[in-house]
Order: sequence, then structure tokens, then C-alpha cells
Amino acid sequence: MLGELAEHYANALKTYDRAELVELTMSIYAKKRELEGQRQKFGTVDERFMKRAEELLFGELAAALGIPREEVPRYIEARLERPGEDGGDAEA
Repeated sequence: MLGELAEHYANALKTYDRAELVELTMSIYAKKRELEGQRQKFGTVDERFMKRAEELLFGELAAALGIPREEVPRYIEARLERPGEDGGDAEA
């Protein structure tokens, strides 16, 4: 099973599709939170692929937003806390 999981993650990363990267990152993050809630260990395969997906996704977002890659996690957190403040989410 572990081999299948790693293969699934690797195939998702190979697409370099932003939507696929977001989905992968969010699903692994949700799995991590669930396991933490159950006081179970988060697997090294999950950790490794989540970090790689974040690297790819954050690099894409940094380029699109014109901000340093290191600022992307803070930017995402701020947007989740206060959606629409910069006008980017406002409906016309």
C-alpha cells in the first residue's frame, strides 16, 4: 500500500498542474490534522510529498503574486482569515 500511495503522490506532482497541487496539498494537510487529532504519527511519505507539493505550489504563487516564496504561506493565511480585502476576490 505504501508504494501505491507514493506512486499516487508522485503522479500528481508530475502534472505540475496548480489545481492538482492544491488538491494534493490540501488532502495531505487534512490527513495530517486528522492523524494529529487521533495522536497518531504522520507518515514520512506524506510529509515528503506534502513538502514537495508546497514547494512547487508556493513557487508558482510567488511568481504570480510577485512576492518572495517565503512570504507565500503568510499570504495564504492572511487571505483565509480576511478574504476579499485586497479586492482580488470581489465580485463584479
